[in-house]
Amino acid sequence: MSRDTTYYPDGHTFNPYRFLSSAEVPSNDFTGIEPGNLAWGSGRLTCPGRWYAGAMNKLIVAGLLVRCEVGFPEGQRGRR
Repeated sequence: MSRDTTYYPDGHTFNPYRFLSSAEVPSNDFTGIEPGNLAWGSGRLTCPGRWYAGAMNKLIVAGLLVRCEVGFPEGQRGRR
């Protein structure tokens, strides 16, 4: 479904920023169940643990940022 041109223009081309531009729409959050996103199911079969999964993902990322030093390699000043 991620390659379906009905939901995503140019769906067969790799675009690492495809979901970045749609992150501003409130219904496209991680736990959203909008049409075209079947990661959590749909209707009565929607996963009740999706908020727990979202909270755990946030805790894992926060833990990594607190415990690990994150930065560019030596000599690199920005994204390439």
